[in-house]
Amino acid sequence: MVAGRLDIVSLTTLAVNPLAQVTAEFGREHPGVEISMIDPDNAAAVGDMVRRGECEIGFTDAGLVTTSGLEVLELPGQDVVAVLPPGSPPRRRGPSA
Repeated sequence: MVAGRLDIVSLTTLAVNPLAQVTAEFGREHPGVEISMIDPDNAAAVGDMVRRGECEIGFTDAGLVTTSGLEVLELPGQDVVAVLPPGSPPRRRGPSA
């Protein structure tokens, strides 16, 4: 059995999706690994903490961190919807609509 510790740094906005699902799946496959999640001071800190070896993996929004010297795996985008009460004004497109 694999055992140890996995330190993850992630922006708070990604803690629910995709981080919750990713860590749940990992935990099921590797129950002997303790998972620690760290909330960085800012997006740039995600790459810095992985680069310095403080964390083994980081989650951030694309384009918010310098990735030179790091491996990058793009994850599928998040689907976000707005839920409005019945009778709300019709949907507008773009800032000039």
